[in-house]
Amino acid sequence: MAAMRNPWLILIAGVVGTLASLPGQTNGISPFIDFLIESLALSRVHLSLAYLIGTISSAAVMPYAGALYDRYGSRRLSLVSGFALGLSVLAISYVDRIAQSLIALLPLVSRAIVATAVMAAAFFLVRFFGQGILNMASRNMVMKWFDSRRGLATACMAPLIALGFAYAPRVFDAMIGIWGWRGSWRVMALLLLTLFSLFVRLLFSDPSQEERRTARNARSLRLPVPKTMRRALNARAEREPPRPKEDFTLEQARKTLIFWLFNMTNGFSSLVGTGFTFHVVALFAAAGMSRATALAVFFPATTIAVVLQFVAGIVSDYVRLKYFAAVHMAGIFVMMTALMFLGSGTPYAVLVVGMALNTAMMNINTVITWPRFFGITHLGRISGVAFVWMVAGSAIGPYVYSLSEWATGSYFLVALVFALVAAALFVLSFLAENPNRVEPSRSDDLTTMHRRGS
Repeated sequence: MAAMRNPWLILIAGVVGTLASLPGQTNGISPFIDFLIESLALSRVHLSLAYLIGTISSAAVMPYAGALYDRYGSRRLSLVSGFALGLSVLAISYVDRIAQSLIALLPLVSRAIVATAVMAAAFFLVRFFGQGILNMASRNMVMKWFDSRRGLATACMAPLIALGFAYAPRVFDAMIGIWGWRGSWRVMALLLLTLFSLFVRLLFSDPSQEERRTARNARSLRLPVPKTMRRALNARAEREPPRPKEDFTLEQARKTLIFWLFNMTNGFSSLVGTGFTFHVVALFAAAGMSRATALAVFFPATTIAVVLQFVAGIVSDYVRLKYFAAVHMAGIFVMMTALMFLGSGTPYAVLVVGMALNTAMMNINTVITWPRFFGITHLGRISGVAFVWMVAGSAIGPYVYSLSEWATGSYFLVALVFALVAAALFVLSFLAENPNRVEPSRSDDLTTMHRRGS
């Protein structure tokens, strides 16, 4: 059992747990969208509305899930959510038959209303147990084990997750080609109900008090930079502490400006990215590009994001996170600008760069932020509220994209609006100061100057 308490083994478990949430993530759902539209005889707007309702509903109950996380811990909550996600995925493989049965029982109700309601319920289940609880528990578990080295842990963890999420649409599309859309969901359900449940039981664990003290005293990675630069970075790290002296409650966190600014940037990123992923095939088709090209766009973007995440994750232990928020919004601005003029060549390359920046910064800003600013005692409740913003954004995004196409016949308007919002949040992100930041005194400045001169 001692080996199972190794922080790096826990990190691997957290990666697997996050990837296991894919059936409830947009990357895992998007390959099935066209098949759901066809089997349920729904319009894209109706299915997007069902996705919005189901995701918003799951977001509404996430704060309660966060409180359960603080009470029961990573292992028990992940075990329950993984098993529930498996049952939900199994149920969604019969969703068209369930809808047909209800339509026969309710002849006075519109077929579209019944089918939309059934899909909203299905989306609620997979989003709540997948994107919500399992994703939150897996990531928070790792952050508890790497108190002083969260940036390093994220640098190792985020690229693996990003690669998994990038490959997911292509893998699921290949599964559909072999087993069909129903069979693919049933295979995923079987894996979640059996192998993943056993995996969680064996490897998921929160640190004991003694292990938390060890994590707090762990040294950060020694950066391969000149001594003068390393000294300056260490001084910055001391002014940007990895944790507060006293952990914040949710009520205290809500009184800080940074809580709202990071929730706005992360929520907006989720809105933009989820909507793009949900409609990626339609977005590329509108630009005269194929389904294969659309699904393949995630690979080059993720390849760049992997490198960015690794470097940025390590550096984040030494610098202020507000700069990561600014880069995050710059990435979305670039991505939306490219989408307005999407085509092969330069617009495609610019789109890939924007996607890479958005992915890389999203994985850092949603994982490191809350334990650094507010501690881990109430991490479940705080991150649960943060997940509301992200889940709500992911719910609204697909519907906004579809409304743009329905109202104007293209996606230009939504891309333009999102680019303007990103520019505004880019400016506001520079106000996102750590509430625990220690400002350097005059004597500190003189000491630093003396050291540089010696």
